[in-house]
This record gives sequence, C-alpha cells and structure tokens, in this order.
Amino acid sequence: MEKKLIIKKSTHVNAYLTKLATAIADGDGRLRLAPISVQIIKDSDGKWRAFSLPGTRIYLSSGLLRQIQNESE
Repeated sequence: MEKKLIIKKSTHVNAYLTKLATAIADGDGRLRLAPISVQIIKDSDGKWRAFSLPGTRIYLSSGLLRQIQNESE
C-alpha cells in the first residue's frame, strides 16, 4: 500500500508532526517507547486521507494539514 502513496518531503514539517505525535503517544504506556513516524501524503482525487499502519506510522494528507488551525486540532 505504501508504494501507491505519493509522499511529500518536508523535513521541517515531518519533524514537527512527529514531535507532536510522539508527545501524544507518551501519554499511553503501550506507545511510550514506540518509534513514531509521520508522513505527509499528496491528496488523491481531491480527497483528504489520514490513516495509520502497523508499526506506528501515521499518514496525513496535505489538504487536511492546510485546513488545521492549531495544534489541538
């Protein structure tokens, strides 16, 4: 499935999102030590997608990220 995704490269944004996801995961004892990875994917057919796969990999669409107003969202 990952081979079908178009990953957008933004080292700064990916690092920032990974830091946020790691902070959230630290609140759950089962995820505290898990290596979190956040990737930004290109919107497909104008549709936003956000999902995760086993191995604590999180995928967020660029369209969704453009609509978020603050960190709490």
